[in-house]
Amino acid sequence: MGTTQATIVVSFGDDANADGFYLAELDEVANKGKTSFVPNEEVFFIIQHDETLKILQIVTTNGSIQSHGNVTRTKTETMVFAAEGDEQNLPCLGSSAFSFSFGSASLSVDGVNVAAGAGSYPVVCSASVTGTFQQYSLLPNIPPLAKDETFDVYIFIYFGAA
Repeated sequence: MGTTQATIVVSFGDDANADGFYLAELDEVANKGKTSFVPNEEVFFIIQHDETLKILQIVTTNGSIQSHGNVTRTKTETMVFAAEGDEQNLPCLGSSAFSFSFGSASLSVDGVNVAAGAGSYPVVCSASVTGTFQQYSLLPNIPPLAKDETFDVYIFIYFGAA
């Protein structure tokens, strides 16, 4: 039996603030770490955005989209700062905690932006961020596939200004 690949495409309306933060990705937790799926298997994805954006529409090239409300997810990322004033982005919006594995510095967080202040450089730390996401699922309607055949499904997320 073949596989289904889900690809997420994000688009902004004419009035949307392209500088706003958004995140759209497959939901690792609900999909149990899978990134390829058998035909007609439900595929979960999550969306997070800041207050400058709103979702106008979600469209798929195959099947239907269902909303499942809000879910909480924790994302972890290694961050490296070479000097005071360096900046990095957190993996999502939410409450964050930092664990230093090398060096130390004061870090200021503004949305997803992290700026390094005074400290002992270089700095390597792990950022763990817990945030709220909107969860959706794709319910595809895919014809039978040959063993090695792949069927691509695209999900389009249209944002506008909030």
